[in-house]
Amino acid sequence: MTMKFPFFFFSFALVFVSVLHAAPEAPAGFTLRSGDKVKIETPADASAAELFAAEELSRYLGRMLGIKTVSGADASADLTISLGTSREGDAWWSRFPRNLDGPGADSFIIAAEGNKLTLRGGGDRGTLYAVYDVLESGGCRWLMPGPLGEVVPKIDNLTVAAGETMHEPAFFHREISSPGAPGMTKAEVIDWEVKNRLNRDFNLRNEPGWAQRGGGVQWHWIAHNYNFMLPPEEYFEKHPDWFALYKGRRVILGKESANICTTNPEVIEYFSGFINKWFDENPEGSVFPLSPPDGMIRWCECPECLALGGKNFAAGAEGSMSRRQITFVNEVARRVGVKHPDRKILLLAYQNFVDPVEDLRMEPNVIVQPVNYGAFGKPMTHPSNLRQRERFEGWSKIAAPDSGTPGIWDYILLQADGLSGPRQAPLPLSRVVAENLRFLHGLGGRLYFTQAGPSSDSNPFVFYAMAKLLWNPALDLNELLADFCRDFYGPAASTMQKYWTLLEDAVEQSDWNPATWPEITLPSSLVYTPEVLSQGFALLDQAAKEAKTKEQKEKIQWARASLETASRTVANAQPWRLARGEKFYISNADAGDDVAAQVRGLASERRNSGDPEGSLTRLIDRLPKRELPIVTIANRLAEVSVLPSMGGRILRLRSLPDGNNVFFEPAEDLVLDNVSRSYLPIGGYEEYLGRAFAGPGWELSFEASTRPDGMGLHAARGLLVWSRQIKLLEDRPGISLQTKFQNTGTAAESIVLRGHPEMTLHAPVDRLLLLWRESSDSVAQGPLTGGLPGEVLGAWAVFDPETGRGVIHRFDSSCAEAMLHVDMAHNTFNLEVMSKETDVSPGQSFEFEQTWEVFPTGDLESLKKLL
Repeated sequence: MTMKFPFFFFSFALVFVSVLHAAPEAPAGFTLRSGDKVKIETPADASAAELFAAEELSRYLGRMLGIKTVSGADASADLTISLGTSREGDAWWSRFPRNLDGPGADSFIIAAEGNKLTLRGGGDRGTLYAVYDVLESGGCRWLMPGPLGEVVPKIDNLTVAAGETMHEPAFFHREISSPGAPGMTKAEVIDWEVKNRLNRDFNLRNEPGWAQRGGGVQWHWIAHNYNFMLPPEEYFEKHPDWFALYKGRRVILGKESANICTTNPEVIEYFSGFINKWFDENPEGSVFPLSPPDGMIRWCECPECLALGGKNFAAGAEGSMSRRQITFVNEVARRVGVKHPDRKILLLAYQNFVDPVEDLRMEPNVIVQPVNYGAFGKPMTHPSNLRQRERFEGWSKIAAPDSGTPGIWDYILLQADGLSGPRQAPLPLSRVVAENLRFLHGLGGRLYFTQAGPSSDSNPFVFYAMAKLLWNPALDLNELLADFCRDFYGPAASTMQKYWTLLEDAVEQSDWNPATWPEITLPSSLVYTPEVLSQGFALLDQAAKEAKTKEQKEKIQWARASLETASRTVANAQPWRLARGEKFYISNADAGDDVAAQVRGLASERRNSGDPEGSLTRLIDRLPKRELPIVTIANRLAEVSVLPSMGGRILRLRSLPDGNNVFFEPAEDLVLDNVSRSYLPIGGYEEYLGRAFAGPGWELSFEASTRPDGMGLHAARGLLVWSRQIKLLEDRPGISLQTKFQNTGTAAESIVLRGHPEMTLHAPVDRLLLLWRESSDSVAQGPLTGGLPGEVLGAWAVFDPETGRGVIHRFDSSCAEAMLHVDMAHNTFNLEVMSKETDVSPGQSFEFEQTWEVFPTGDLESLKKLL
C-alpha cells in the first residue's frame, strides 16, 4: 500500500512516462535517460542484500535504458541513486517501525529530487523491494517464475516523480508455498517471489536465494511443532504427567496419537522457556507457532483439562477443544511477552479447535491463523460461506486489534498428485482471492499463507494477482489482468483477457462450490458447460492466430492444455461404480456404449502428449466396463484373496473355518461422482513406492501366478521390477508377504516401501487392545485408541478381549518402522510399516518380508506368548 505524506506535492510515488509533462511550478523529478552515466551509492558497510540490490538495479537499468552505472567515492556521474537500508542515526531511521512482527523490514521510502534518487528500506528486503518498484515503474514485470515470465522493455527515459513516498505492505506475512511448475528451478521460484514482494516460502526457506535477497520472515516452524519442542523419546519416561491422560493412561505425543497436558503448570513453564530461548538465539525470529500434532489426536482427560470442556472424538461444540488451546496459548504468551514483547505467538485454529470462544480474549502478542474450511468456489462474503465468515469475524473480535488476526491457512491454489484433480486444471479464482484478501484485511488480518501446487504455468494470472494483492488488496483486478495480458501475451492480449474473464465469469455465475481442497482442481460441469468450453476454445484459436512469437504461442498453448484438461475431465465425469463380488470386481459397472469412443480418443491424446502425469492412463484403465478377477488360494487353516489388477492388493485374509476377514473390505459398492478422482478407497492391503499416502503402486496392474501354497505378483514401474510372493503359513492361519524391487536401470534408485493395510476385527475399536514388543523380553499393551507410545520391536497385535480374536503383524524392525492409524468412524485400524530409505544399485534388489497371522480365539496371555 502507499501512504502519501501531506507536505509533498504528488499523490503517487512513481510514474513512468515516455515524455514528462509537469506543471511549471512543480519541483523537478528524477529522470533517467538512455545513455546517462549513473552513480549507485551503497553504505560503506553494505550487506550482501544491499550489494545484490545495487547489482539488480544496475543490471536492469542497463537492459532498459542502456545507461552506464558506476560506484565508488571517486566516481563521477550525471545522476546519483543512493540505495541502502536505514541505519540507526541516519535521517531515515525514525521513519520505519522497528517491530519484527510488523511491516518495518518490508517497508521502503522513495525520495526524488533533481539529480538524486534515494531508496531506503526499513530492512534489507525493503531496500530490494524499492529497487523493484522503480524498475516496475519503467515497465519491468515478473509475471511468472523463469525467463518466460520476465518483461524488460527498451525505453528512452524513466521518471520518478519529485517528493518522498513511504510504501508499506497491507499484509506483513505474504506466502504462496509452491514448488513452481515443471521445468522451473527453485532459484527461479524464489526470484519471482521476491520480485513480487512475497516474504517467505516455507518449503524453500533453506535455499540460498533467500539470503542474498534479505532473507525471509523467520518462524520457528510452520505447524504441528510440539514434537520438536518436547521430544517424547526424551521426556515421556521422565515426565509422563506432561502428556495427555486418555482412558486412565498417559499417551505418547505425536501425529495420530495424542496431545500434551495443556493445563500442567510445568508444561506451560517448559514451553514458555523453550520459546524464550529460541527467540534469544534467533534475534530475527518474529513468530513462534504453538500447534499440536496433526491427525486424530487424544486430548488430555485429567480433571483440570476436562474442566475447560471438550470431549474426545465428539462432534460439534461438545468436541471443541478451542477453550483448551486458547487458554494454553494465552498462558504461554503472557510469559513470553514479558521478555519478548515485540514477538508473536501464533495459534493455528485447526480441526477441533478452529472455532473462537466468545467469552475469552487473546493476549496482545497472539496472532490467530484459522484454517480455511470454507467453500472455495465463492469468497467468504458470499452467503454460502456464512459459517466460515462468522468464524473469522469471531477470531477478530476476541483478538487484540493490532495483533494481525485473523491470518489464514489457505488451500485455494493447492494441487497434489494422487490426492486431488489434475495439475493442469484451470484455477480461475482471482476474484475469490481478491475478495477474500480484502475481507481479511478489513478484519485486521495481516498474515496470509496458502499451500499451492505446481500449477503456475497453467494458471499464471491467479498466482501473480495474489502476490500483487497481498501488497495492496485495493488494486483494481481488471486493470491488473489487462496489464498482465498485455505483457504476457503481446498482440493476443485483448483476446486472452476475454478468455480469462470468461472463465472467471463462469465460476462466479455457477453453483460450483468445492467444500474440500482436493475438489478445487477437479473441473466441474457446473463451470465448464458446453457453451463455456466452446467460447473458450474459440478465443484460444483466435489468440493463437494473433500471437507473433514462439514464446507467446507457447503461453497460449499452456492455456489450451489447461482447458482441454477441464473438457476431458467434465466429459468423463459421469458416475462410476466399482461393483464388488466374491470372485471378481467390475470396474465402471454402469458404463454405456459411448465408452469405447472415449477410450480411443484418450489413447490418441496419450500418444500425442506422453501423459506425464498419468491421468490419461488412469482414465483409459477405469472407463471400460471390465471384470477384474480375484485370485484366491487356501489351505486347511486360511485363505487369502488378491486383486492383481488394482495394485495387487490383498482383499481378504480369512481364518478357517470361521471365515472372518481381518482385512477391511467394504460390503457396499464403491460409487464416485467423477471417474477422474485420483485415489479410490478400495480397502485391504496396498503398497506404495515412497513415503506418501497413495504413492505410486497402489493402482498398478500386476500379473499373477499361483501355486498350491501361494502366489506370485509381478509388474514393472519404469526400470523397477516390482514383485511380491504371498505364501500361506503351514502351522497357523496367516500369510507371509515378500516384496522385492529389482533395479534394471543404469543408475541407483532410492527405495522406500510403505505398506498400508486397512484392517478390522469387526468390533468397536475403543474396546480393542494394542500389544507390541518393546524389547526382546517385554510385551507392552494399551487401548488401541490410545495410540502407539513407543517403538515396535518387530511384532505387534490387536486383540478383542470380548471375542478373544486378534491379528498379529511381524516385520523386520531393523529396516522398517511401525505406524498406527485408527479410524473411529469405520472401526478400522492400520498397522502400517515403512521401510528405511535404501539406495539400490543397478542390477541389485531390495527385499522386505512381513507376516500376518490371525488369532482365531484365545486369551490375552496366549496372544502375548506369540509375540
